[in-house]
Amino acid sequence: MDFQSKDDLKELMLDTAQYLFSVRGFEGVSLRDIALESGIANSLVSYYFKGRSHLVSLVCLRYAEAIRDERLRLLKKADELPSLDSYLTAYLTYALMMCRSSCFGGINYARLMFRMRQEKKDISKEVIEHYVLPVSMKYYDKIHQLLGTRKKKEIIWMNHMMDSMFYSLLGKYTQELPDIDFVMSELPEKLLQDGVQIMKSMLLFSSPTKV
Repeated sequence: MDFQSKDDLKELMLDTAQYLFSVRGFEGVSLRDIALESGIANSLVSYYFKGRSHLVSLVCLRYAEAIRDERLRLLKKADELPSLDSYLTAYLTYALMMCRSSCFGGINYARLMFRMRQEKKDISKEVIEHYVLPVSMKYYDKIHQLLGTRKKKEIIWMNHMMDSMFYSLLGKYTQELPDIDFVMSELPEKLLQDGVQIMKSMLLFSSPTKV
């Protein structure tokens, strides 16, 4: 196999690892599996990566910064016409981003994020602390400004519950549904629309504020 550069080779290994981790789980994939799937020598995988743990970390963090920055951009754009719908949509749009765009990892990265929360608590903690919380805290502040009758702790609790359901649904369908075209097109949009309405209902329940 001919590669233009060492970067091409490394990207191939990362793509292969991302795919295998997403469909088999982190513990079900060895460096040898990655070498076989990508069609390169096992020694090269070991040369480029310090071990399986190092590779897992690189794969999980691969698109985290790009997703964080895009989510922050979307929240800032929602400031132009601030409303509960605009902020909720901006916050939850990451499902569409991951599933549909290779710039944010594509469907395999969406699967990986679901598995990461289930299987790799050490990596999950790092991703949440450095790449999820910077978005979440800004989002909580914006929602709290709109719903002054809601305590921030209530907003955080409800949002955490919604996030858990959202990730679980996305993970379930990206893992189990055989029709990948549906996953890539209709499912993320449906999850986004339903997620916005459910979260909006939860936030507005018993709150006199109209937004």
